[in-house]
Amino acid sequence: MAALVNCKVCNRLFISKGSSICDSCSNENKDVYERIKEYIERHPNSTIMDISNVLDIPAKKVLDLVRSEQFQLR
Repeated sequence: MAALVNCKVCNRLFISKGSSICDSCSNENKDVYERIKEYIERHPNSTIMDISNVLDIPAKKVLDLVRSEQFQLR
């Protein structure tokens, strides 16, 4: 069942069918996830700060995506 909710990322209202984030934020997260994944594949010993600094992505966002997507970092 669809419900009108606020996105947990941007706080915009959207019609949710079970997701807690809107399509726009979801697409952005997918793009950032792919960038992080590609970087980790090329630099497997990277830290969160390395990834954040090189890709210019806030460390909190990198950490949140790493935790939710089960990346293997050393």
